[in-house]
Amino acid sequence: MDVYTQIIYLISWLILLKGIQLSLWPRLKPYLREYAYPVAYPVSVLLFTLISWYFGLLHIPVQAAIIPFILLIIYSFLKREIILRELIRSTQWDITFLIFFIFVLEMRFINPVLTHYSEAFMDHGFVASIMRNPVVPPLDPWASGYPLTMYYYLGHWMLGTLALVSRIPSNVVWNLALPTVTGLAAVMLLALGKLFLPKIKWLPLLLLLIFNPAVIYHYLLGEGFYMILDGSRWVVGVPTEYPLFSLILGDAHGHIVGIFNQILLLFLLGYLVCKWNYLEKMAKIVISFLCVLSLGTMGLISTWDIIAYAPLTILTGLLITYRQKIKELDYKKIFFIFLGIAVLAMILYLPYYIQMYGQTVNRIVPTIMTTNPFDFFLYSGFFLVILYFYIHKAVIKRPLWLIAAVPFFAMGQYSTGIALIPLIYIILMKRSRFTDLLAFSGLSILIFCELFSFIQGNDLVYYRFITIFKLYYIAWIFLCISSLFLVGEWFVPVLKKFSISKGTKFSCIAIAIVLLLAVPWIFHFDVGKGLRDISFDSGYYTLDGLAYMETTHPDDLLAIEFLRKLSGDERIVEATGQDWTYFSRISSYTGIPTILGEPNHELSWRGYLIGNFWDRERDVQSIYEERGQSLSLLKKYNVTLLYVGDTERTKYKLELPDTGLVPIFIKGNVTIYRVNTE
Repeated sequence: MDVYTQIIYLISWLILLKGIQLSLWPRLKPYLREYAYPVAYPVSVLLFTLISWYFGLLHIPVQAAIIPFILLIIYSFLKREIILRELIRSTQWDITFLIFFIFVLEMRFINPVLTHYSEAFMDHGFVASIMRNPVVPPLDPWASGYPLTMYYYLGHWMLGTLALVSRIPSNVVWNLALPTVTGLAAVMLLALGKLFLPKIKWLPLLLLLIFNPAVIYHYLLGEGFYMILDGSRWVVGVPTEYPLFSLILGDAHGHIVGIFNQILLLFLLGYLVCKWNYLEKMAKIVISFLCVLSLGTMGLISTWDIIAYAPLTILTGLLITYRQKIKELDYKKIFFIFLGIAVLAMILYLPYYIQMYGQTVNRIVPTIMTTNPFDFFLYSGFFLVILYFYIHKAVIKRPLWLIAAVPFFAMGQYSTGIALIPLIYIILMKRSRFTDLLAFSGLSILIFCELFSFIQGNDLVYYRFITIFKLYYIAWIFLCISSLFLVGEWFVPVLKKFSISKGTKFSCIAIAIVLLLAVPWIFHFDVGKGLRDISFDSGYYTLDGLAYMETTHPDDLLAIEFLRKLSGDERIVEATGQDWTYFSRISSYTGIPTILGEPNHELSWRGYLIGNFWDRERDVQSIYEERGQSLSLLKKYNVTLLYVGDTERTKYKLELPDTGLVPIFIKGNVTIYRVNTE
């Protein structure tokens, strides 16, 4: 793929995002005023996703979801609601989006490879499947005949349908996904900063750039900036990711794709806390609907997020209720509004929950193996230090409450006790602030993960894995934002003592931007050491995630390009092998369903809901090795295409039938057969 084609794809993508944002901006202006412009960025994407999803459910072409936005922007121009003067005043939001978009785009340009070492095969396979056949529910590329109703997929749907409108192939959209998510998150972080820290509104942007103390620990040990792998594996080998790690790793997984929506909801809740007394009734209704949209979408991008954000929404209602009760207003109505938001959010995508049937969490058990306090500090130490400093005066004033943590220390629950102390004193301080609510929520999640674990299926070996992996990420966001707010509050009085000219401010901002955009190029070789066998510097400087195959698997690449051009209801058989290997590459890169891809993924999603699950792996082997059974098995799974490449030749002793298979593609060691079982 030449550079000019990539530039056209990039420009098309940005025009689409900017177009739908501008179409929504005038509609939000009466209710969010100066915040309408930034909020229109993520909300327009969520609305497009909602409309396109229901179009897919009703089998309406999903590309038609762009029509309402086109009509809105035409209407706005005709009514002269989009004014150049206001656009110029709003450029800070566009610049913020572009800076962070480019920052992550550079990382993807340096390391664009759609590698099988991580979850890239899965995430791209979902996007490719959706783009190939955009219906609801989408088809599972790794279990032909079954839909993606056993796993959350709306983030992939969002990317795939936007790609269909902008006519960008999935292997390029893959490398535009995280830059987009980061740009949208950055805009909302800046909005949060303006809302709570107007003097240093840029401070919350650090959420996307800071790392955990484990990185410093590795560096002091002389191992370099080991942030990529071991810096995120500190709790009994469980992934304890944070945004910067996820952006460098590069997987468009649900927990990172949904981060912009999480920040959006935090802004909307914070806005209601700050502005409730000044909002008109219609503004409260509109903003409440935006909360419903955000929270409702959240459950389908990464279902675990709603476990934390639905309670947070209700707690925000209680917070506003408490503040209004003091002023003798109608506080009961406020609480029920926020309870209604949580309920309506579940109804927004109700067909999704009706369709879902995969293996889910079925019980909560006490945690047997707790987290070593040193490991606990290496994950959350930055935030704990800030929170302990925040409560230190309250501790001196009321030291007896420290006794509440003693039983946990006595039982060896050291990490629980460490997190419990600031949580208790935040409650005792009764400051009724959104900052404190976020700190309370983050600490509560950490304590929950120390005391309990969610069990999925019968997994009692890695029972802490999914609990910590999913919930720690949310805790990081809560604790990071609350800590940055606290630090900002402490530094504002200090900054007031200094007089800084506009020229100096501009110079500092310009230097910061240049340094930020230079970081991926300065550190990519050193950071890459942390990935071990996944080099951060792939040697392929492109936005095409499949470009590496030109030298490593050229025959497969040509076959994949051929298959991606095929339309219609196709099913393919390819070699089945271990997860996180080059097996399943054809279904992952094309979106064409195969009989069985990455068996352990499917087993963890479906359990034994698929009858005779492991028969699929044996049947694939029989198709390639037992010519007497091949055609009957191909017919059993309604397979239309049979793939034979180097992987299949290495895995199986090929004994294909002489009839029923018609070659439609031959290149080097790759042959694709059209199956005719009639």
